[in-house]
Amino acid sequence: MVAVQPKYTLAAASYIYGRKDIMKKILSLVLAMLMIVTVVTTLASCGKKNDDLTALDAVDLLKEDFGIGVKKNNPELLAAVNKVVDEWVDNGNMAKYEKYYTDLATFAEDETGTVTAPSAGDLKVSWDFGNATETITVYTESGFAPFEFIYEGKVVGLDIAIMSQVAVNMGKKIVVEDILFDTIPTAVKSDSGLAVAAAGLTITEARAQEMDFSNVYYSSTLVVVSDKKDAYDSVADLAGLKVGVQEGTSGDLIISAAKGQGHVYEDGDGNEKTVKIDGSTEVVQYKQYALALADLKSGRIDAILMDKLPALTMLKAKGCQNIRFMCLVAAPEGVKAVQDAHPDVDIYTASLDERLNDHAYIIPGLGDAGDRLFGTK
Repeated sequence: MVAVQPKYTLAAASYIYGRKDIMKKILSLVLAMLMIVTVVTTLASCGKKNDDLTALDAVDLLKEDFGIGVKKNNPELLAAVNKVVDEWVDNGNMAKYEKYYTDLATFAEDETGTVTAPSAGDLKVSWDFGNATETITVYTESGFAPFEFIYEGKVVGLDIAIMSQVAVNMGKKIVVEDILFDTIPTAVKSDSGLAVAAAGLTITEARAQEMDFSNVYYSSTLVVVSDKKDAYDSVADLAGLKVGVQEGTSGDLIISAAKGQGHVYEDGDGNEKTVKIDGSTEVVQYKQYALALADLKSGRIDAILMDKLPALTMLKAKGCQNIRFMCLVAAPEGVKAVQDAHPDVDIYTASLDERLNDHAYIIPGLGDAGDRLFGTK
């Protein structure tokens, strides 16, 4: 279910939007504040009342693009990865695999005994490498479902599926190395053979110095997971708190930068933005998100900063039965991605805009609304 605006505002919203687009920004922000008051108290029920958690978009950050990191100077391997990525994105299989592995991860980690194993349907979920002797080493970290996780003693997931198909296409086989996330780029760089980083890896300029990235196969936003009575929805909200992150992830890099000189990024118009928070914020690094979740539920940290899809998967696996997702503005492509992966999660947005542009920015979007809210300009 997608709720765009409270019913009593629909007529007014339509009229104002038709008269002046600028009013849409004001209306969207007002509605978002109303939604925080009226919706956030029932965002996620995870068993005991004091264990109820929410996962809200960090509205002062932009989306992240995921890619497979290929060891430099291996154009044949990079082309083979791009071939699979492009084919699966174009024919819809990428979304199907994402949905299948999301459901499988929920089944694998279910603690309630109420989740049934998903059907793969017409998807290929096992690969025969035949008599291949040449290997592609796949470096990953298995605590990031649905991209990679442990099932029946093996590392599986969307990233492993991509690389398995790549290997079959090239007449090779894969060897999966499950290592600490923050060591993956170095491991790929120092490997003497064919090697990739397949770990839900965000494409960044710094990482691109160490690896050649494939085409984008998934785009995400960071969310703040916290107790529903707090419901933090921005990095700025985390000032002065204890925040859990997985070591070396985008959440870790972003909040650490925000504590120092500030996290700098470009908005959809190419303008440079800076997110900065109080230096008293304590960043607690974890090797796995499951450890951060345990500390959040016990009150040892105040929030977790992590990617959206793994956050939803993690909450559902821990028994959350009533999850509702809230954001300021959405595009049809983003709504479809969440609904495909989590059809039981209701989506509340102040505005459903037209589309994404070639850079995957929402059109027309909210312009400088984030700057006005958080004082970044």
